[in-house]
Amino acid sequence: MAALITRQVGDLTELCVFDHAGNVQLPAGTMDPGEVPVESAAREAWEETGLPHLELVGEVAVLDELTRNPGWPDVALMVTPHEGCPVTRGHAVQVLERTGTSVTIANDYFGWRGEVPATCVERDVSRHVFHLRTTTPTPNEWWVLTPDGGGSQWRCRWIPLDDRSQVHPSQQAWIDVAREAIAPGPPVPASEPLPAGADEVYDAYNEVRLVMRAVDGAPPGEAPRGSSYAVCVTADGDTVLVNEDGRPAWGLPGGRPEPGESAEETLTREVLEEACARVVEHELLLTSCDSFLDTERRVTARCETPIYWARVELDAWAPQFEKTARHLVPIADLATVLRWEVPLYLAIQERALAAESRRAR
Repeated sequence: MAALITRQVGDLTELCVFDHAGNVQLPAGTMDPGEVPVESAAREAWEETGLPHLELVGEVAVLDELTRNPGWPDVALMVTPHEGCPVTRGHAVQVLERTGTSVTIANDYFGWRGEVPATCVERDVSRHVFHLRTTTPTPNEWWVLTPDGGGSQWRCRWIPLDDRSQVHPSQQAWIDVAREAIAPGPPVPASEPLPAGADEVYDAYNEVRLVMRAVDGAPPGEAPRGSSYAVCVTADGDTVLVNEDGRPAWGLPGGRPEPGESAEETLTREVLEEACARVVEHELLLTSCDSFLDTERRVTARCETPIYWARVELDAWAPQFEKTARHLVPIADLATVLRWEVPLYLAIQERALAAESRRAR
């Protein structure tokens, strides 16, 4: 399934794309068990862009695709989930060996190889191409945080529909077969520009849409103080990450304040509760001033979230709350492990590295 999402700005028809893994891509995926193509199109469009109120215009093409790659002896496409397999549905894999009931596969993107039931893979697929269009104002660009691939982040934006050369070559055919069927839609009013230095984010984990803006120093006090988070680093230079049961990605320890707590007190308590680690010193890196939006992009709430660097000492891992696993990674690898691409998150790592360098001297 592929979703061609358009918006009409005056006489210009624009197409929604996203930047991911060095490529410009279109929203696409595979059908969940029991879905029909039109249901899959609506779901994938929402999951991969977070755009609300999309009008499903209709199916514009069906393409027969071979997942064979000339550089590989055999290729398959994951079409059903398989417990214990980190290669998610919709990714091409190299087939190393086949038996009557199982297939040994490899995937360079995930750095994984293993065995799955033969029923999990398929060599030939039909690509249903659907046209959807916006009906409400949308930002010119925004970020999506998604569980896809273990916690991916990518930037969505708009390009002219007639400029398909920007899109990855493997997906240009989807635009070619659908172009004549895509008629201009009603003009959509332009959205309000974001404040300088701000980014709009759709968090698919929590189904939250917000605008985040980093400021130097402590929370300015213009909105309620939110959670306290920290890049927690051991004396050996390892960053402490935590995981919540059922989520495919790691994150920083932190959480909401209790009544009467200062931001530093919240930090110390949450790090102990979530990471079984004791804060011995800390430094404020920045504050994220967050505005939460509804599906009409109206502000519904605001908060200020302080982000810290913290030196910690680890206790034995004995989780008592919602976090179920702890993981240590070198601080230099933090952005790679967390799939960070959002500018605010990259700024957090840059400042944490600088704080670690100062403290380590």
